[in-house]
Amino acid sequence: MYFKVNLIEPIIVQVRRYGNTSFELIRLELERKRLDFFSKWLVSVLIFNLISYSVLILNIAIAFWHREILGKTYKPYFIVTAFYGLFGMMNTKQNFDN
Repeated sequence: MYFKVNLIEPIIVQVRRYGNTSFELIRLELERKRLDFFSKWLVSVLIFNLISYSVLILNIAIAFWHREILGKTYKPYFIVTAFYGLFGMMNTKQNFDN
């Protein structure tokens, strides 16, 4: 009887170690996926911000350039706003047609 207990004991230890190793592998895989998602999200946010600020500065430059051409201080901003308003309406109409 004592001999059978010694055979079962190492098997139980090995199963426990296997379970702990499997749990650790799953935990590390989830950590890797989480960090991969976060790094991709961060790059996307940074690129979006860079493009947004570039477009904003370009719009201000266009408005200043039109101000020099038109000679008025408020008309260029209305022109830039009207352009984006028309662009938004055309884009909205296109989305509703589909």
